[in-house]
Amino acid sequence: MSKKNSLRFIELVERSMEFRGNIVPVDENLVKKLNRKIDYPAWSSMYIFSDDMVEHLNNLKNAEEKPTVLGFKGKVLANYLWIDIDTKEENTDDVNMNVLSVIKQTKKIVTDIMLNYDLDEKSIRIYFSGSKGFHVGIPTKCFGADNFVSEALPTIFKIMAKEITNNSSCVDFKIYNTTRIFRVPSSKHNKTQYYKVLVSLDTIQKLDTELILKNAKDCIHEETEFNPIVNVKLSQLFDKCCGKSANQFDLLETVESSKNNTKNNKTLFRFPKKGERNDALFRMGVKLFSIPPQYLSNDMVVDIMNLISDAVNTAA
Repeated sequence: MSKKNSLRFIELVERSMEFRGNIVPVDENLVKKLNRKIDYPAWSSMYIFSDDMVEHLNNLKNAEEKPTVLGFKGKVLANYLWIDIDTKEENTDDVNMNVLSVIKQTKKIVTDIMLNYDLDEKSIRIYFSGSKGFHVGIPTKCFGADNFVSEALPTIFKIMAKEITNNSSCVDFKIYNTTRIFRVPSSKHNKTQYYKVLVSLDTIQKLDTELILKNAKDCIHEETEFNPIVNVKLSQLFDKCCGKSANQFDLLETVESSKNNTKNNKTLFRFPKKGERNDALFRMGVKLFSIPPQYLSNDMVVDIMNLISDAVNTAA
């Protein structure tokens, strides 16, 4: 396991997605920059990276390829478990109604988490995204993961988010990957011209969309008391999710290791030999669906099937 102080980089994207791959050190200058009003769109990575990310980009440059964070796999650290709440429903003629539809779901999800896990309101952060959604953050300190460094952390967070939100259809579970970026607080949304701002739990409970939009227009953060403390129930849940993710993560590693080692692998899925495509596909499919369903998410099945497909195509 990596030491926490070796993880000191984030991706910072400013103005446009064209500028992805900008890896910067987490230092006083960055903190000052991110703690001010930003009159343009800006995003930062959900996770903190080690020198491995810098090496990843340098390797691409040396190979005369476009530097990109996509494809990077390495150990990461996180300060928050973020939950992205939104709805597909949208009435473009009424901004208040758009926000109201999401704030109702946000109120329900946050209330349920607080009641089910005895989470104090001082241990939670809620941001209006600047569009119509809300970002709910639970500090990793609350479940003893503020020093937890792992390549599997995004997988663990996805499982945990599904648990605490009861797999809500209003939560975007696609955000839980290593290179995901999140809109920076106090940055302006290019389409709506609203800023991402901090919202109090009281405002959420009152469904006060008028105040939220007023503050978002002027980049005003509500004053909220913030004092995260360790939560026993969330800590137990995190440990449980680590166990579940280990099964999923090890299985994906097994598939990927077979992809990278075609000669001497003794893994669950093997590369087929030339002329054995149909037989190999059948055998691998049987193995896949013999795995207990509690260890397989829909996304994981897709990942595995794509890897199997790559393997089978080489034997065509």
